[in-house]
Amino acid sequence: MTDIELITIVMSSLSIIAGSAGWGILIYNWVTSKPKIRGQIYNVIIGDTSLPDNPNKTLTAFLVYLYLTNARKNTVHIIDYELEVDTGAGYGKMLRAYGARNIESPRLESPNGPIQIPDFSERVIWAGSKPIEYGVPLHGFALFASDTPSDQFKGRVKKYKVTCVDAFQGRHKIESKPTEFPNIYLWEELSGIKLPPRKQGGGENM
Repeated sequence: MTDIELITIVMSSLSIIAGSAGWGILIYNWVTSKPKIRGQIYNVIIGDTSLPDNPNKTLTAFLVYLYLTNARKNTVHIIDYELEVDTGAGYGKMLRAYGARNIESPRLESPNGPIQIPDFSERVIWAGSKPIEYGVPLHGFALFASDTPSDQFKGRVKKYKVTCVDAFQGRHKIESKPTEFPNIYLWEELSGIKLPPRKQGGGENM
């Protein structure tokens, strides 16, 4: 093999390596440009509610508190949320309660007394359509409902799954068990919710 042939082979190999590296950079940039939503369900309040236009119809309400972050260095808007609940027989999808921002002060009762959420309309997670940015968390309440009576859920939920749908139709799933919820005092401080005094020996989660 002559020196010229050897140089040609070496240069060809370098071109292939350089080309592969270029594709690698393109693929890396494409992957890292996609939003990657991470988060946690901090707590879920389950209760009964009625439709404004049909007070005689009772629904089960799920008031979910979400804490979301973007693991990628970009910005993305979440345009919709979905909730699924597993009581032991697999996930069942709940209904999204639209118009939650019009509720100024929801009335929430618990065995220990009333639960207050000051400025609730400003604490709804989709209020103001804020984007999720890298290093800037988005958190707030999301409201869902079901036709199934609340006694079929209270104390029976094994897992919750929230799907966040972004503006590019990307779907980001977050699963949490009630036993994995953060400390209730941390949730109270973060959300601005005012809970009644807990009974001695009571659990930390709603």
